[in-house]
Order: sequence, then structure tokens, then C-alpha cells
Amino acid sequence: PFFSTIFKVRACFLMHYGLTKRLKLRYLVKQDWSFFFDLHSSVEVNRYVRTPETAEQIANKFNRCCLPWQFESGEWLALLIEEIDSGLPVGITGLRAISDELAQAEVGYLLSPLMQGKGYATESLRFVLDYCFKILKLHKVTALTDINNLASANVLIKTGFIKEGLLRDNNQIDQQWHDDYFWGLIEHEYQAQYILAIK
Repeated sequence: PFFSTIFKVRACFLMHYGLTKRLKLRYLVKQDWSFFFDLHSSVEVNRYVRTPETAEQIANKFNRCCLPWQFESGEWLALLIEEIDSGLPVGITGLRAISDELAQAEVGYLLSPLMQGKGYATESLRFVLDYCFKILKLHKVTALTDINNLASANVLIKTGFIKEGLLRDNNQIDQQWHDDYFWGLIEHEYQAQYILAIK
């Protein structure tokens, strides 16, 4: 399969954590449970994502996220984002496979309300995109945003994503149907903006 060697290089690439200018991204550990629960149970954080889940559902999700990750599993690779200077948790970012055969993945992120508005979502997503295109050698990365989630849309625009379409009644939150925008970033588009950034 396309990703038969990916699992070996994954650990070497992250070396248990990754660094950006201001942030550290690392795998989840059991000590992250409290922050993970607060993030996933928050009505404010999940306003455009989902109806907040039950404690049992969140615990099951957390336990899956702490397991060794494999691309083809379809599970999320969840990375905890921390401030380098303070060590405080910022949020969670990551990806999951959409298609092994087509080399496609979806990215997503959740940030604590206290850490929003600082550019951390954009900074951490750029790290994830580097991983997707440079290490996993993906062809395309996608994302979904609620049509009213302007902040998340701006993060995707800043990182080069193109709005490809509208998905009507694509998600249900608190028994209300929501439309989503579908976003995509193709490998050659990523390479083009990467080249411009280093000139």
C-alpha cells in the first residue's frame, strides 16, 4: 500500500513532539485528560462543530487518540498544542485519512477560548500541513467549516486552502441542521506557497 512505510517515519519525524516558532505539538498522554475533556465538553468551543458529547463518549475518544496511530485506520491523529514559553495547553490539531488510494486526508483543530485570536490555529496547522505533504506525501488535504465559522475559514485561507463548495445540511448541532463549506489544498498549491514563503 501507498502508506506501508509511513508508520516507520512518523516517529522519526515528530521525535515525540514538533516545534514551531511559539508552539510545541506532541502526542496525547493520559495526563491530558482534563484539558481534553474541557475542550470537547465546552459549548463555546463546539459551537460550530458538534453537540457537546457525554463524558463517556469523550473518554472513549480520548482513549482512542492515545493509542498508536495508523493512517489507514481512519482515526484522528490528535496532537496537543502547547505554548513553548508557558507550557500551557492551547488546543488540539491533527488529521485523519480520507483515502489511502487517493492519498487524501482531512485536517481539524479545536482551541481553548483563552488561546484564540493569537494566530495559534494557523501556526499549528502549517506544521500539520508540512507533515501531510512532506512526510506523508499526500496529494490533497481537505477541511470542513460551518458557514458561520468565519475564524476557522480565515485560518484555512491563510494556509492556502481553496473553498471548493457548499455542503447543505451537512451537520447537525443541537438538533439544528447546518451547512458546511468544503475546503481543499492540493500538493502543488502547497508547494507554490512554500516556495514563495522562503524567497
